[in-house]
Amino acid sequence: MLRDVDEAMLSPFWTWIARTGAPIAAILIPAAFFLSVASPAAKHPNGLIRLTYIGGGFLAAALLSLGVGPSGAGRQS
Repeated sequence: MLRDVDEAMLSPFWTWIARTGAPIAAILIPAAFFLSVASPAAKHPNGLIRLTYIGGGFLAAALLSLGVGPSGAGRQS
């Protein structure tokens, strides 16, 4: 998969997102669920549950960049 990222015609920012988006999401989403109810007295999740949206954003951006980026790999600039 990383070979596809290397061959894709992506800017450095989108290359970084394509390489690290899924691992960042894999850390943020479970951490949000755990940290939002870490207190034994918690009856509802606290504001840290919003980390799931950030993790979902990273995951979506990584998947979109991996889906769109390699489509331009065969073209010459």
